[in-house]
Order: sequence, then structure tokens, then C-alpha cells
Amino acid sequence: MTVGEMLQQELGGVLVELEGERRRRTGIILKWGVSLAAAALAMAVWFRVADGSWLAGVFAALFALLVWLFIASGQSSRYSGSFKALVMPELVRTLGEELEYHPGGWLGETEFRESGLFMAPDCYSGSDLVTGYVGETHIRS
Repeated sequence: MTVGEMLQQELGGVLVELEGERRRRTGIILKWGVSLAAAALAMAVWFRVADGSWLAGVFAALFALLVWLFIASGQSSRYSGSFKALVMPELVRTLGEELEYHPGGWLGETEFRESGLFMAPDCYSGSDLVTGYVGETHIRS
């Protein structure tokens, strides 16, 4: 059995569920985008007629864009959380029975630098941690 077939067997139902959630969240983002764009356009035209300037309309459009980005970011974060909760533990377990996934963990910067994988990293950030054993090799990644 190939790795792809194994993953499909283990994650098939979860991936179908996540695809439904992705489509729903994308629909929310799209609906808000269209609604905010229409409102910004209406305000731009109204301000143009009322005082002869497009400036207020430009500010309305910028405000609508900021609101839309806020909504899109929230929907994306929620989807990412669902993915981490539903897919990652199973994916990691498929790669090795003795591996564990910790969505709230990460390697500390000191441990990362001491690994020697990078000669002189100029930045560091961390998210998600996989620990356990592959054979007799201890993994912290």
C-alpha cells in the first residue's frame, strides 16, 4: 500500500468533512466581500453626488476592505484550527505509531538553534510540535 493510499484510507472521511467546511467558509468570505463592495460603491457614488468628491468614497472603500480582511482572517483561522484538530493527529500517527502531535507546542528558539540545522538563522518562530520515536531515533520537530 502506498503512502497516498494509506492516507486516503485514514483521512478520507475527515477530508470530505473539511472540504465542506472550506466551501462554507469561502462562501461566507465571498458574500461579505460582495456586500461590502456594493456598500462601498454606493457610498462612493452618494458622496460624489452629495459633495462632488470621490475622497469620502475612497475612505469608505478602504474601510470596507479592512472589515473584509478581518472577516477573512477569522474564517481562515477557524478553518486552520479545524484542520489541525482533525487532520494533523491522524497524519502524524500514519507516519509513525509512536509519534504524537501537539498543536499548541513548538521547539523553543534555543533548542532550534542548538540543533545546528541552520548556520545563522536570522529569525525564528514556531508552531506545532511532533514528538516521539521513529525506530530508536527520538524526534522533536
